[in-house]
Amino acid sequence: MENAFEQFDDVEFEVAWRSYMIDPSTPQDGMDYLAYNKKRWGGDGWTYSMRSSARANGIAFADWKWWPHTLQSHRLIQLAEKQGKGSDMKERILVALYEEGKNTSDKEVLIRIGEEAGLPNVREYMMSDEGTQEVVQQDRYGKRELDISGVPFFIINNKHTFSGAQSTDHWVRVIRKLTL
Repeated sequence: MENAFEQFDDVEFEVAWRSYMIDPSTPQDGMDYLAYNKKRWGGDGWTYSMRSSARANGIAFADWKWWPHTLQSHRLIQLAEKQGKGSDMKERILVALYEEGKNTSDKEVLIRIGEEAGLPNVREYMMSDEGTQEVVQQDRYGKRELDISGVPFFIINNKHTFSGAQSTDHWVRVIRKLTL
């Protein structure tokens, strides 16, 4: 998505990140990636095409070791979003999880990520329960009211929707169609 945005100097984009927990029953501390996938789906074969598509867009999934419980990550993204850094924070968390093998269920990992991004008072925020209800409410709303059943899920101009990771080329076509 971001790669496509860079191709449109004359278009202003606003991205708002909303919480959606893929599996809220994941243990709070997360699980080993392969153990989780074997337990839930019998293996990680479902990730092969996603990984292949992602590589074409420069995402390697080089060190995906954890299946995180995402509540704490969503809280950190919400804090960053309030400071205009939501997209940057989402990217930092995904790099930590998929490329650096970090367990993003761990508050200490997230605190370090937040501090590296320059978020003030991130330790105090993450050690509190602030933002938890907001994450849970957004998750319920997405599942119940918008019928979202997977991520990523995109709503454009409050009327166009599509689901699933998309290539840069796909995003370019969508943007062209909507801006003509």
